[in-house]
Amino acid sequence: MISRIAATQECQTMIFESQQRVEAAKNLAEALIVEGESEGNAAKSLKAKREYELGMAKAEVMEGIARKGRIVISGEQGDKLIGSVISSQELQSFDKIKSI
Repeated sequence: MISRIAATQECQTMIFESQQRVEAAKNLAEALIVEGESEGNAAKSLKAKREYELGMAKAEVMEGIARKGRIVISGEQGDKLIGSVISSQELQSFDKIKSI
């Protein structure tokens, strides 16, 4: 009789523990879904901030270059450097003025 009671109790304990694991897994899945959704929403709103920070970092680099004094800019790398500072539309306007 005692072994049957012990076996029944053990089975009930195992069933309860299994149910709790299932519930914990469901809660974890819901949390991961909510976290993913919030990251997706935040990514959209943080895009402008990241672009601003990138622009500021580029400006700081350009400031450092400007503070060093006179430099010669030529070749493909020079074209890339100038292109990063001046938009293509501004560059075309400058070329038109230069050709006059």
